[in-house]
Amino acid sequence: MNSRVIAAIAAAVLAIVGIGAVVAYAASAKNRAFEGAELVKVYRVVNDLSANADSATVGDNVELVSLPNASVAKGAVSDLKTIEGLKTTVPLVQGEQLLDSRFAKEGAKAAAKANVPDGLQEMSVSLDAAAGVGERIDEGVRVGVIATVEQDKDKRSRMIAQNVLVTNVKSNEDNTMVVTLAVNTSQATEVAAAAQFGQVRLTVQNDKTNRDGASAVDVGTLVK
Repeated sequence: MNSRVIAAIAAAVLAIVGIGAVVAYAASAKNRAFEGAELVKVYRVVNDLSANADSATVGDNVELVSLPNASVAKGAVSDLKTIEGLKTTVPLVQGEQLLDSRFAKEGAKAAAKANVPDGLQEMSVSLDAAAGVGERIDEGVRVGVIATVEQDKDKRSRMIAQNVLVTNVKSNEDNTMVVTLAVNTSQATEVAAAAQFGQVRLTVQNDKTNRDGASAVDVGTLVK
């Protein structure tokens, strides 16, 4: 056999042996790291998941692993029953530990509640069911705000704000609701005045809503 061929075979064998030794050493090092450590069973994501994945979908894409207590993240899920009925608020990435902080009943919508756009501020108004468009108002919806006030015995209505982000909605047993809006300073002042000295109604808007015709309307002229 050619000496060059023999040398090549020998080099290949040595490379294989070397790789095997490295793998064995790594496994041994891992075992040594686990020795004496308190192991905790937690769930780890095995496939990427999008936001709003339900608990059943999540359960099909995680595995139970044993990790040293020091390596377990705060809020790591060890029992899938703790996330039953919940949805992911953010995308989950393969290899990460499953954390209870990434779940909520409303999924990604719940995470959006805290995301008030820069430069805006939150304020709440109390409305009856009709003024709040029944059950159409929810977190993340964009609304128009109509104010009706009385001046010198004349009532006037005007759309004082449009495309306003709703950040929270709380429904009460008496069919009233408290709606929290993200508004700028000027809008906050106008909405507060209307709520205090007049009436406020909301409209549900979307990207295709025609926002023209927002001028004031004199209630007394509507039937003339």
